Amino acid sequence: MNKQEVYAAVMERYPDREESAIETMSIDELAEYRQTVSRKLKKLEDERKLIDETIMESLSEVELKHGIILKSGSCLKMRSRTSYKYPEALDKEIKSLRQISRDMGEGYSETTTYLVLV
Repeated sequence: MNKQEVYAAVMERYPDREESAIETMSIDELAEYRQTVSRKLKKLEDERKLIDETIMESLSEVELKHGIILKSGSCLKMRSRTSYKYPEALDKEIKSLRQISRDMGEGYSETTTYLVLV
């Protein structure tokens, strides 16, 4: 999907929005605007976390695991992801094993590309 198709899809989904000047912005203007959007997203993410906490305090874990059907027809469900923290000595050993695996050619990299303003 190219830039124009993405833009058209967004405008179709939100027809009440005014047209964006993104297509006419310079790289510097785009970078500055991206920074503004990133700040707004961070603020919205913090707000979403607060909303989630409130909902999880109000509904039971069982309700959320099975899903709550909302008036809009959407289903609100709770999902979880598990990560592990290891004691420092074991963590160093794991990192060492990973390095050995990479050195032997058994480990491979997966690269995700994204933009960041520093």
